[in-house]
Amino acid sequence: MHFIKKVCIFIIIILLSSIDFSQKQISYAYPTKALKKDQVGQVSFDMAKQYINTEHNSRKMNWLLNGERGGGPDDEEFLTNLDDPTGKTYIRMNDLIDTMQTKQERVKNRGSYISVGRMTNDGSRIAVIRWRLNSQQSKVEVYNLNEGKKEFQFDLTHSSYLVVSSDLSKYIYESKKKVYVYNAPTKQTSPINMGRFKISANSIYPGRGIFSPDNTKFCFLDDLKGIVMLDVLHNSGAKRLLTGQDVTSILKWDQPNQLVYTISKNKDTFLDDIYSLDIATGTKKRLGQVSDSFVLSPDLNKIVLADRDMVKVFLIDIHSGKKEDISRTVNNPGSWVEPIQWINTNLDYMKYSNKVKVQSIAVSSTRSDQGKYLFDANHMVDENY
Repeated sequence: MHFIKKVCIFIIIILLSSIDFSQKQISYAYPTKALKKDQVGQVSFDMAKQYINTEHNSRKMNWLLNGERGGGPDDEEFLTNLDDPTGKTYIRMNDLIDTMQTKQERVKNRGSYISVGRMTNDGSRIAVIRWRLNSQQSKVEVYNLNEGKKEFQFDLTHSSYLVVSSDLSKYIYESKKKVYVYNAPTKQTSPINMGRFKISANSIYPGRGIFSPDNTKFCFLDDLKGIVMLDVLHNSGAKRLLTGQDVTSILKWDQPNQLVYTISKNKDTFLDDIYSLDIATGTKKRLGQVSDSFVLSPDLNKIVLADRDMVKVFLIDIHSGKKEDISRTVNNPGSWVEPIQWINTNLDYMKYSNKVKVQSIAVSSTRSDQGKYLFDANHMVDENY
């Protein structure tokens, strides 16, 4: 028996030693004193287990921030896991934010609506705008999704739209035909020097206005269908980057000198060409062509496209043109949604899900029917049909 035990330990050590731990930057606490023979197998097993857990936790997932676009206050927004083809891994933004609020805050916020202003590129923080119908005031709430708590909030003078910087520190908005920037760290609001350029309220919303990666500059679409860049840091005015190009949207500005935007080429077919602009040299490069609502992946290699004509959502490889129908994945909530932001993160947002699986519900009623109003329990209807 002792011989068999030693052979088994020897085999386990050989198998575990074949795992290449040097490929990962993981620190292990090796014992400083000699181990007994029967401890060797356990130490090697614990190391392998730690390696596997670290590998799993560091693996990034693709999440899509998407939302209904019916134009009403009841439009919902969701975070959907693109890596789950069943479409069952998603969470309503209302539920996600709700779990990070205190009971008092939930009571106070009854009757209000939220919309996502922006998530950080790594998906770890989120800024939402909370508003009420027929109110001239709204507020911005910023949450840390790693820690599951609110970081700060501030009141916002009524504005139609808001553009948020990538680090959630600056907020540009229009009010009474003037443009302002709110600096969250300093809690100061300052008017923006537009120089000789004019900006309309239509330019202050995601897709038509965007911050630079270091959040010191801001680009927007002007009335001449071009792109103008503002100096937010020094408030020293603006300069024109493009003019008369029929620019329809600004998609990304993740690299210091690379701006990604779209140009309308054919108004009859609603097709847009995607271009990148080297801000330093003025060089333009065509990346592809799309129609309808879409978002780019963080590496600019893929697109999630919502095709309204076909009522489907597609995942498209920009370089190969390969097109995959992911409608089942994205539209599982049961309504037509459009993509807003692609997040690549190691966070699992489902930890904020407050769903409870129910096997059955027993219903009873003691109230008698009154004319056409039926109060018998058999007539109960689930409104989520």
